[in-house]
Amino acid sequence: MGRKNATAFVFLDTNIFLQFRDFDQIDWLRELGYQRVCLVIAPIILTELESFRYDRESQRRQQRSRKALRDLGEIASTADPGVPASIPNRPGVSLLLLSESPDLSVFPDLRPAVQDDVLLATILQFVGKHPEVDQVDVILVTDDLGLITKARARELRFHRPDDTLRLPDEPTKEQREIEELRAQLAALA
Repeated sequence: MGRKNATAFVFLDTNIFLQFRDFDQIDWLRELGYQRVCLVIAPIILTELESFRYDRESQRRQQRSRKALRDLGEIASTADPGVPASIPNRPGVSLLLLSESPDLSVFPDLRPAVQDDVLLATILQFVGKHPEVDQVDVILVTDDLGLITKARARELRFHRPDDTLRLPDEPTKEQREIEELRAQLAALA
């Protein structure tokens, strides 16, 4: 749980935007137990969301990434670059879009071609550049076991969102095809 009077700096993984309720609809103060939460979005997350905007395999991924990018942009535009912006209707919760990608040469065990490694390097760089922030208040929010394992190995805090925040599973390709065929049969009857 959170520390009284501390601000949590919460790095959201891409899967939070795609598989859970909208980031601005989650009660982050209750979820994390802090009185103040700053959602921090790493450049690699924006890049991943951008790549899903034109996803041909998953309409939900495409729609959710587009909505997330639009919402992030609208909120971030209310503050100067590098300054947290307040999230409407979420007192105590702000949003910070980072613009600087990490120098992975500082972290030789992390690979630039692995997006999770770039996210971890961003978090480690943030911790190094902000000595005024206690590392215990820097939290990675993800549901990715591989990323959690890597974060634990680097003594970074993580949080898995409550399952009640998860969206229902998207229909499989086969389920969608069956529904299309049923609709075609119904139209012929």
